Amino acid sequence: MKYHYSLVKGLSSTQVAIIVAVVVIIVVIGAVAGIMLTRKPTTTVVTTTATTTTTAPITTTSVTGPIVFYTWWATEGKIALQHLIPAFEKATGLQAQPYVVPGAGGTNAKYAILALIEAGKPPASFQVHFGPEMISYVEAAPNGVNSFVNVTPYAQQWGLFNNAVYEVLQAGAFNGTLLSIPVNVHRGALLYVNAQLLREYNLPFPYNLSTLVYDTVQLANHGIHPWMVPGGDGGWDQLNLWEDIFLALAGPQLYNEMIYGTINLNNLTVQKLINETNYWFLNFTSYDYPGWQSMTWTQGLTLLVQGKVAFQANGNWLTNYAYDFLNTTAYPPLPQYINNSSVTLIESPF
Repeated sequence: MKYHYSLVKGLSSTQVAIIVAVVVIIVVIGAVAGIMLTRKPTTTVVTTTATTTTTAPITTTSVTGPIVFYTWWATEGKIALQHLIPAFEKATGLQAQPYVVPGAGGTNAKYAILALIEAGKPPASFQVHFGPEMISYVEAAPNGVNSFVNVTPYAQQWGLFNNAVYEVLQAGAFNGTLLSIPVNVHRGALLYVNAQLLREYNLPFPYNLSTLVYDTVQLANHGIHPWMVPGGDGGWDQLNLWEDIFLALAGPQLYNEMIYGTINLNNLTVQKLINETNYWFLNFTSYDYPGWQSMTWTQGLTLLVQGKVAFQANGNWLTNYAYDFLNTTAYPPLPQYINNSSVTLIESPF
């Protein structure tokens, strides 16, 4: 791909070190959280006895108290949690006690959960991104897949196979067995744009990567900090931006192979795409808003809505937050919204 406008502005070794350090912080924070959380709370002991039905084996579960549910829903997710827990209790007859480990995208909770599993003290239940992420927990468990409940028959009993996209359920299964149940759907790989800034400086909407490069340079030339890539979420925002750039350059097939860990990293084309992704990632982040190191995605979105920055890469949980907490509606990237002076926030596929 050819670019007519360069983002290069000579990153110093200090800038590069800071960017890399923020990505690495996730491991440090996760390790500390894991050590601390192995001490509390006391997890519920679950015993199971097998029964038989005419369709699929169902496991009846008896518990000695509320089931502890590890979750990272601490901001707009609180609203979802208030709906999820009663629905879970009604469907299962069990009591659930949320244990919130804050951290965007589970950056802290995931490592805490892994530490508990590896220590042989797994939480009775926990939040997980439906899909390849579950593999990490299976591989960490002392008894592998046998450490988890086969929830496939429950999914059948609840009619999930008739009311969900079957291919999605397949993608979230472990060797054909469901170990988790999807409860909500979000869309990632999105670019949030302050359309008022683009209109103010007569800039085109970035429907492609080359235009995004052009807009970034032009805004910087006008004294605007184009990007908000927060550093206070343990590297989560950096990961979102990096994988979005990789998706734009490499396409969905290689992106999926990267996510599932099956990509051939020795392939010359793949190496070239990773190097190009790194190049644009480092250059976009070199235009980050001052103070980004300690900011979270919610603070970043607030600055975006206020017109302090133009771009933020993330998923449509930002749409929820903007509506619920910032009284701002995100609109699709259609001309009638992009050119509407009353519209501030545009949500676009990256």
